[in-house]
Amino acid sequence: MIQQVNLYQDSLKQSKTRPVIVYYIYGLTALFSLLISFSFFLNSNIKNTKADIISIKHKLRNAKTHVQLLQVQYPRQQINKLLTQKITQSQEMRTSLANIISLLTDKESDQTQGFSRYFSAFSRQNIPELWLNNIIINTQEKSLHLFGSTYYPEKVPMLLQKLHREPIFQGKIFIKLLMNKAEKSDKQIDFVISTTLKIPDI
Repeated sequence: MIQQVNLYQDSLKQSKTRPVIVYYIYGLTALFSLLISFSFFLNSNIKNTKADIISIKHKLRNAKTHVQLLQVQYPRQQINKLLTQKITQSQEMRTSLANIISLLTDKESDQTQGFSRYFSAFSRQNIPELWLNNIIINTQEKSLHLFGSTYYPEKVPMLLQKLHREPIFQGKIFIKLLMNKAEKSDKQIDFVISTTLKIPDI
């Protein structure tokens, strides 16, 4: 029995493998299809965007037309200067009347009650070797200035203590005290007591 073996069988058959170019063709075809699909997608979006722009322009044109109609129907009103002046005068008149009523009903203000309460309080201050030379009461600034003299400087605080016991001086605070030797006498001391830092000239 004889058996033959062909050692060159594979080399004699035709190769069934596909050429590489076929795969390139497949790749290019898929890429081309993808590009075409993306182009259709972009074209659709562009058409939708153009349609939206046209719609917005139409709405804007309608809105402008509506605003123009409203401006024709309701023109801008001119400011009446005379009416403004009348309103200002009325407000000033009201403020003046309110101030007058406030003064008429105020039982504590110096402007309505006068200065007699101050002088009554001063008359009750009996301190030997101390006297007041000048008194300035400013009702608008609500200030009080006392000018006096003494031979004993320690009696000035006694005057302040007694004044604070008087009802008219309740709530008034003296914030400045000046004491100087008198020009005419070395023993005499001139003093100023004030409810403000600024002392008026006399």
